[in-house]
Amino acid sequence: MSVRTKGRRKIIVENKLYVWYVRLDDDSIYHMCNIISEDKSIVISCPIKTEIAYIICKGIVFQNHKMKGNWER
Repeated sequence: MSVRTKGRRKIIVENKLYVWYVRLDDDSIYHMCNIISEDKSIVISCPIKTEIAYIICKGIVFQNHKMKGNWER
């Protein structure tokens, strides 16, 4: 199953397709930049305009390390 691209932007990095979009988070007051790889192995969210920068990893891979697939900050 592929990633939904309607209304979202595409970017290619090292011959790998990613889809990104910004939207208001359901659980907070922040807008989130969401980035998803075509195979959905990388799913990350990053809040915009926060005092402390952080990334939320929701996928199974982050920086070439296997993740648990759970929500990790």
